[in-house]
Amino acid sequence: MRDSGVVVDKELDRVAPKEVGKTETKIVAKIVVYTLGCKTNQSESGSLITALKVAGCVVTSKLERADVYILNSCSVTDSAHKKSKQMLSKFKALNESAKIIVIGCAPEYDAGAFCGADFVQGVRSSREVLHYLGLDNITTANCAPTTDRIKTYIKIQDGCDNACAYCIVPKLRGKSVSKPLSDIIAQIKGLAGKPNSEPITNPLAKPIAKPIVLTGINVLDYKYNQKTIIDVITQINKLGNPFEIGSLYIDKTDVTLIEALSKAENFVPIFHLSIQSMADNVLKNMGRDYSVSDVFAVVANLRQAFSNNPAFRLSADIIAGFPQESESEHTTSYQNLKKLNLNHLHIFPYSVRKGTRAEIMEQVPKDIIKQRAKQLSMLNVKC
Repeated sequence: MRDSGVVVDKELDRVAPKEVGKTETKIVAKIVVYTLGCKTNQSESGSLITALKVAGCVVTSKLERADVYILNSCSVTDSAHKKSKQMLSKFKALNESAKIIVIGCAPEYDAGAFCGADFVQGVRSSREVLHYLGLDNITTANCAPTTDRIKTYIKIQDGCDNACAYCIVPKLRGKSVSKPLSDIIAQIKGLAGKPNSEPITNPLAKPIAKPIVLTGINVLDYKYNQKTIIDVITQINKLGNPFEIGSLYIDKTDVTLIEALSKAENFVPIFHLSIQSMADNVLKNMGRDYSVSDVFAVVANLRQAFSNNPAFRLSADIIAGFPQESESEHTTSYQNLKKLNLNHLHIFPYSVRKGTRAEIMEQVPKDIIKQRAKQLSMLNVKC
């Protein structure tokens, strides 16, 4: 999709795909911003909702009758992509004459699947959406996300430089890019109604009630003008808001990071680890850059640093039935996960994603995948 018809999205210095359908200006009375997929999508949609409200639009995230529907789509799995396509007919059922805008990962994967929409863009395309709606004087750059969720997601990074065999996301969202630290601080201050120009060294007088979750595709890969995730943690801690960090990659969760988090008094130690498997050969086939022993070491270090904190919690993502996974490797992974004794496991039965390296590997039969996922899920049943 990245051809001569592209437009540059300067919010994170990336190229966005050209639109499908006609561009026109329309004064809108009511807009639905409907979001599928990850926390990164939720953060992007929240900032877009805020920008639209600043422009005077009536906006909701609920699926109801409206003049314009904006779908922030997902394509991480085949089922997610199908659900994104199905949303168009649901919008039309609510208002046949409504304008439909589709953004996010699904058009990056297959823009032609959304030819029934009036305007189609890819990832990080808020500016193009606002332009289509005739709102060129509005930007989402420093807009604090509007959300009705328990937590507020602040996107600090996007894209991924990894090449995991099962994952299509790097092809959809591109290389890792990060948001300026000043913009992150401005967004958080906006949540509490503080002026963006206030020095970041001053703590907020009234921290927001909702915890902030720093999110991204690979949040620990944050790099902007020689600033790293350690700088982000240090500066955000000064604002006085409770905050968490999204999914952690094992190979980037080192002692320096853990020490910085342990010293941040406003950090809430709820950790979600991107583990995927606890069998070394499976990790190798996945293209993951760590071993089972690395996982045990990271979990031990986290427990040593935070076990005395009553909020401390560990969860992880696990893929069941990855291609070429033998019965003995599954058993090894199960036993190691049992030893880890995490608070919760998110079990994902493997599904083929076209365009990934895992697509051409020898597949585990679907009934076996289902059995393995069920067995792994039993680890969540605590006696």
